[in-house]
Amino acid sequence: MNVIETYRVLRLSSRKGTSTSYRVKVDRVGADDVLHVRIAEEGDPEGALGVFEFSGAELEGRSSLHLDVRRVDGRWHLRFVGPRPIAIAFGKPKG
Repeated sequence: MNVIETYRVLRLSSRKGTSTSYRVKVDRVGADDVLHVRIAEEGDPEGALGVFEFSGAELEGRSSLHLDVRRVDGRWHLRFVGPRPIAIAFGKPKG
């Protein structure tokens, strides 16, 4: 699997009118086709809110990946869309 390093910026707005930008970086790590997903606040190059690794075995048979990233009620939801979806949620829910 050839994974090209990708950056995606999410801009999330709150009901109070404030907004925060987050950077999502996806790249391949090592020779074992481990996919590395890192989420950080925009402008914080060293910080990370979440770092995830998906093994080549988990991603085997996928010719392409579509990563869906959302934040719902204070929790992050990452999902690889495809024939065998992979989903992760993290963070403390609001309330």
